[in-house]
Amino acid sequence: MIRVSDLYYDAARAPARTWRGKVSFGVFDVAARGDATAAAKGQPFTDIVQTLDTVTTAPAVGTCEMEQFKVDGSMSLFPDAPPAGINFGWWSSTISKADGSFAVPPIISYTFTQPHSSVGLTLQFQELVQDITATAYRGDTVLAAKTFTGINSALAVLDFPVENYDKIAIQVLRVQSYHYAKLLEISFGVEYVYDDTVLTGFDVLEDIDLTSNTLSVNTATITLNNLDQRFNMFNPKNEVRFLQERQQLMLSASLLVGDSFENVPLGKFYLSKWESPTQNTTKFTAYDLLSLMDGTYYKSRLYQGERAEVVLLELFRDLNLYDVQGNALFYIHPNIRNVTISGYLAPMSYRDALQRIAFTLGAVVKSDRSGKLLIYRATEETRNAIIIDKYTIYQGTLTAGTLVAGQGIILPRTTVPLPNPVVIDRSLYKEPKTTLSKYYNRVNVEQYGWKQKEEPETLYEGSVAGDAIIQFSAFPASEVSVEGTCESVEVYACACKITGAVGFITITGRVYEPLKKIVSAQLSHAAAGVMQNALDVKDVTLIAQEDTAQYVAVWLLERLQNRITQSFSWCIIPSVEPSDYCKVETTFGEYREAQIKKMHFIYNGALTGDSEVIG
Repeated sequence: MIRVSDLYYDAARAPARTWRGKVSFGVFDVAARGDATAAAKGQPFTDIVQTLDTVTTAPAVGTCEMEQFKVDGSMSLFPDAPPAGINFGWWSSTISKADGSFAVPPIISYTFTQPHSSVGLTLQFQELVQDITATAYRGDTVLAAKTFTGINSALAVLDFPVENYDKIAIQVLRVQSYHYAKLLEISFGVEYVYDDTVLTGFDVLEDIDLTSNTLSVNTATITLNNLDQRFNMFNPKNEVRFLQERQQLMLSASLLVGDSFENVPLGKFYLSKWESPTQNTTKFTAYDLLSLMDGTYYKSRLYQGERAEVVLLELFRDLNLYDVQGNALFYIHPNIRNVTISGYLAPMSYRDALQRIAFTLGAVVKSDRSGKLLIYRATEETRNAIIIDKYTIYQGTLTAGTLVAGQGIILPRTTVPLPNPVVIDRSLYKEPKTTLSKYYNRVNVEQYGWKQKEEPETLYEGSVAGDAIIQFSAFPASEVSVEGTCESVEVYACACKITGAVGFITITGRVYEPLKKIVSAQLSHAAAGVMQNALDVKDVTLIAQEDTAQYVAVWLLERLQNRITQSFSWCIIPSVEPSDYCKVETTFGEYREAQIKKMHFIYNGALTGDSEVIG
């Protein structure tokens, strides 16, 4: 549930509503930052490398520069010896003259191992900058050079389209009088913001499988007015050549609440496809973070009572699911962090591996509107507030016997589920389409165990050159040994990573044979006239503890009792997200609690949409 003002819901349910859509689209070379090597002369307490770390803020310190030190209490004295680790970005080695120019203009260069293309450059300075020259090279050849004057802003967005460069040089010509040039960050591209002047419409689909049988990818399609032919591939100055997969899009919808617009995000997506349905329109298709979880995950171990947080962190670290600053692009809820699981994951895609872990925990996976993956049990505890933060309502706090004054955050004892803020009455939607899923009164879960074979066996034989990951069995093995010439070996459950191999390699080990038994959960009273109907859960190799198997059986059986699915169009409220709870009015005037499975937003000057709820 997205946090909104108290008046938001009344405005969203009003007969007349005023909406504004917005798309922020970063047309950046997605690989340039990671491929860049920065060089420049500067102050010893600064580091030019920090202009590539996406940090766009710096400590507020006062210096002896002209009219720089504010006396409003917001700044501190510049330290005599700045400690290591403070991110100042980059400062020029010399100060500007009275007219803001430099005796020798400082130059910052970024070199690349591969050619890159950008529609422009975005430079974030700490203070106002006036004049800049940008030059792009391929080898020693100048591809383009342009001087930008009268910028008079700390954010310099340069219209500088260049293809296939391997070096960019930024020369700072003029700043404020008697100031250092202070660059915090560079981005190899430009962010466009499309509103109703260009935005024709968008379509956003959010979906979640509340049984975690699959992991659903959220999608967005955006249609832009292309009257200026910016994205016409036959236009010599078209910008299609700068579009790349995985460029980021942020969508939002603003509602007029009282006298001002209140904005609600609709998600962060990654560009996948672009096309021109007509001569004057451009269409983008994008998917959420889950769509980027490609590749194969080999590094599962044979877990024995391992905490779920540890298992998930191993997966996310191998996938590098972190931003440039090292911040996690995921949130593991406390209600699953300390749950123990045993077993292993055979080599499979990262997304399938995450699905297996979530299913084993009785958890769900969702991409939230900020683009972060949330892994949690969708229970009463998380009904409308998944991420525990300073806004979460608490029943009590751990204060007994502790002096808490001035000691910072007080940890909660238990959380109170937020009430259902969304009540969907029949005046808000068309007659729903109702379906009834199959009836189950029993769930049988296959619990794994393993028995080690008596004798070792050959798991792999063959020539290997350099580095390789070798999958040697569908089942885990132990006492794995590698014969042959190589620098190092890292053994996983069903594979091993060999570094620096030369020639013939033989891998031997003792394979585990699976031992299986069935753990069941059954309704105490079957529906009258209905024969026993069981759902069988098989081949989930992380279900290797009896308590895990029992939990999955009970959790899944309870989920399967929510058989009624309603799909309907209504005055869609964008603060509502999948897995939130709501109350939906029935034909007979009663309100039935349901859990939201799907949210579908359609914007074409007004915001409409439909939802699917289960319960």
